[in-house]
Amino acid sequence: MLVLAGQANEAEATAVSDEIVAAMNAQPERYAFVVVMDLAGVPEFGRGLSVAIVRERLEREDQLLAARLEQGGQTFKPPLRLQLPDWSGQATRFWLAAIPEAGYAVFRAPEGHTRFERDRLRRERQRLRSEVQVFVLDEKHELKAQYVGRSAGARAIEAMRTLQPHSPAALGNLQ
Repeated sequence: MLVLAGQANEAEATAVSDEIVAAMNAQPERYAFVVVMDLAGVPEFGRGLSVAIVRERLEREDQLLAARLEQGGQTFKPPLRLQLPDWSGQATRFWLAAIPEAGYAVFRAPEGHTRFERDRLRRERQRLRSEVQVFVLDEKHELKAQYVGRSAGARAIEAMRTLQPHSPAALGNLQ
């Protein structure tokens, strides 16, 4: 499972991520959870502070999720989880360009020749970047499903449950 998150959708991405991790808590060995954090707007001098803030927020979210699961009689079992900062925005753009829907063609389009075209592309890309994106990949890292927005968590959970359990060796190949 891969989630694209950024400053514009932090609260929504956190809610979707928590929903997925809580629903899959009984079987954390069935999946790896990767968050690509679009931090392209963070200046180089602020990166260290940004990493510390993100780490603190993730730890706090884990504590809140663990407490919520304990109230429901479960023990929190975190999955294999990777948080990858995307300082240049290129990883985020790669995943968005991979979405076959027509609206995402703006990530595959050339920059445009006129200022108007460039501004229109920039606005449309920013609008799409501000939405939470969830990608479900199989053991071979092939895209099986992609969802957008607040409902992405529930839909991704359904898709995850239809996939065959992975082998631990497959996670070692995650790139």
